[in-house]
Amino acid sequence: MSREVWLAASFAEGIDYQATMLQPVGGMDRIAAALARALGDAVVTGAEVLSLRRVEAGARVTWRGADGTVRAEVAPRVLLALPAPVLAVLDTDLSAARRAALTGLHYSQAAKLAFLSERRFWEEDAAIYGGISWTARDATQLWYPSHGFHAEKGVLVGAYIWDDDVAARFAALAPDARAVAMAADAEALHPGYAREVSAPVSVAWARMPRARGAWAEWTAAQRTREYPLLRAPEGPYHFAGEYLSWLTGWQEGAVLSAWNALEGLAGSQR
Repeated sequence: MSREVWLAASFAEGIDYQATMLQPVGGMDRIAAALARALGDAVVTGAEVLSLRRVEAGARVTWRGADGTVRAEVAPRVLLALPAPVLAVLDTDLSAARRAALTGLHYSQAAKLAFLSERRFWEEDAAIYGGISWTARDATQLWYPSHGFHAEKGVLVGAYIWDDDVAARFAALAPDARAVAMAADAEALHPGYAREVSAPVSVAWARMPRARGAWAEWTAAQRTREYPLLRAPEGPYHFAGEYLSWLTGWQEGAVLSAWNALEGLAGSQR
């Protein structure tokens, strides 16, 4: 058997990909939404950080609000949870070693596309209830919903791409062209697929200005050299994010890195 066959067969056995037991109603972003509700007015959305500078009282953050107004605030300590590719190009006074480590960290160019189907043809025609189908074409994976069985309609992931070269081709297409290409890729799995799906929504994380990639991909050498450096605080700056964990790309990794940062913040107050 080919390497690809064994990869697909063992995919659900990996520590990061085991079967879903529980999931938040409405999607994973409901966790972030619940946190935002608990924090209330302390959360400012639609803002863009423009620069970071150390000052006598700590650090000054200059940012532009959703209304276009530029503001500056000074805090004794600042927790930076920006993705590494964003922080790497931000106007800051971070050390040269940290900036070099951030710049050298590769981020996956992954992409996804979802379709709406007026009928759950994967259940009705193929008795598929949740799980993943693989294709050797650019779409790579189709993910079937693990909820709402036998409902009238359904949303399925029509492509999940993590190969950088394939993702770059996908990202270069207009949204409508992406949908046509991914629908064609799935025809071998589900004949008539293109007639069944509609309302495509796609994302290419490398083209998101406030992400610039999907998740960090550390090398073993970088884990030894740069990982301790990037996790450590620097003056008034403390750092968190999925890239500062061993579970990159996952909410759990981001949370674990946040706990580490909070321990550093607590220690700096003693």
